Amino acid sequence: MSMSITGLVSRMLRPARVVRIARQPAGWFAVGRQLEPVIAWGQLDDSKVVGLVADRHGLCAVVGRRWHGYLPAAPFGASDVQVDPPHVAFPVADLKEGIGDISKIWDAAGHSAIYGRLRAAAELEWAGRALSAFVVDPERFLRRHVELLVEHAHAADLDDDWRTAFAHIHDNAGGPKP
Repeated sequence: MSMSITGLVSRMLRPARVVRIARQPAGWFAVGRQLEPVIAWGQLDDSKVVGLVADRHGLCAVVGRRWHGYLPAAPFGASDVQVDPPHVAFPVADLKEGIGDISKIWDAAGHSAIYGRLRAAAELEWAGRALSAFVVDPERFLRRHVELLVEHAHAADLDDDWRTAFAHIHDNAGGPKP
């Protein structure tokens, strides 16, 4: 019993924060005292997925005792209420996250991984233009990304492998050295 009380007290003192947001799947409702349309889906810092509904103070996470579950866009009846939210795919938030943890970005496997992440982000959220530029010329796209990292004072984010690959590309392309 003390574990649950400790958990409740810590949750009250430090409520979970939303760290990622996705808009798909759309059309769901949160079931509380009344049906509220789910505006977006949020992933909390403890990896729990919750619906976000409009509140007078902004967006409110659908957690706690006043919420009973989620209802899909076209329910057949009250028995369609689900306690857990639907599966939500959270795309990468930006290019740094999409490219950053791939160890070998210059080979075919790295290109395939980057393509998969950008395609998911393009289908779900923001990366339509980035995906189209990557498909046309992956090497040029990656070179421009690294150039922008260096140009905007994020050169410290580049490890030795990135610096070596960047120098190699610029040697072959005739561009300025970093």
